[in-house]
Amino acid sequence: MARLRALNASGELREYASRRLAQKVRTDAMIVAKVRERVLGDPVRWLRKAVPASYGPDADKQGVKAIRESLGTKEAMV
Repeated sequence: MARLRALNASGELREYASRRLAQKVRTDAMIVAKVRERVLGDPVRWLRKAVPASYGPDADKQGVKAIRESLGTKEAMV
């Protein structure tokens, strides 16, 4: 908090916030690209890791079935 107040007092807060926002956008885009690559590479493995209930004792529950059906194709996952 003290750093933000100091940046505001010196008039550098806007520049600092712009850099941080640009860094966050780049990081988010990289994460999306990695997830997309994993999903398209091996959707079954990704689904088992991301939604463990899809293959466990709760696999027969209505909500889990709906998720599995909606993710039935690779195109629906991305």
